[in-house]
Amino acid sequence: MAEGNKSRPWHQSWTLDLIIEAMREIYDPHRFDESVEKWRAWIREIRKNLRVDYNDLEGLRTTYAEGLAAALVDFQEPPAEYHKDIMNDLRRVLTASGNPHKNTQPNQLFQADLDKDCLVDELFKRTPTVDALARLVSARITLWQKDKAFNDKRYEASSRDDASEAPSKKPRHDENSRKAPILAAFPPPDDRCNGCGHPGHIRRNCRYSKFPDYKKGSVGRVGDLQEDPSADAEGGYS
Repeated sequence: MAEGNKSRPWHQSWTLDLIIEAMREIYDPHRFDESVEKWRAWIREIRKNLRVDYNDLEGLRTTYAEGLAAALVDFQEPPAEYHKDIMNDLRRVLTASGNPHKNTQPNQLFQADLDKDCLVDELFKRTPTVDALARLVSARITLWQKDKAFNDKRYEASSRDDASEAPSKKPRHDENSRKAPILAAFPPPDDRCNGCGHPGHIRRNCRYSKFPDYKKGSVGRVGDLQEDPSADAEGGYS
């Protein structure tokens, strides 16, 4: 405006319409627009700690999706001149530079999914409003919740299968001895054969039935016995 109207002094020679036009060039028409400033303040505030938590997706819905809807009621749709920039900031708050969780995997993955949703949703492509963005955020959260529920059930089923296939462990009678499970398979010391007097078997299974002192139950300890040489020839002891 000043380049096209170089008359001096301008405040004496310019008409009112020229002065108004010059003022429009100098000052942002939305400089004092509360709606724009409120949206910018809301964006700065929400991105301070907005994070995606797999175990609290409903919390994300409350903060992000429902937060957008509530802000829309308070601030109205952003002014047309700033609408594109503000919508872009609203859509990218999860990975914005002011978000301390921007590089976490959940934030990155959710942001990627939301970006795809915005690209394929016909209503949002045609009219990218705050209301449409809130709808897409909420819908994506619901999909994540369904995926999590499915994966949790599959994990639980897998854990049950692994537990059923795992070999059962026999209780150890003596935690300080590795021989305890083996020793536990033998009868207690008082359960002795009434033929040879040795523990660990009963009379009808005794291998020493042909020893001279068998019936008296006094053939001595197993380690001290010498088996009958005729045992092999007779096909072993009964």
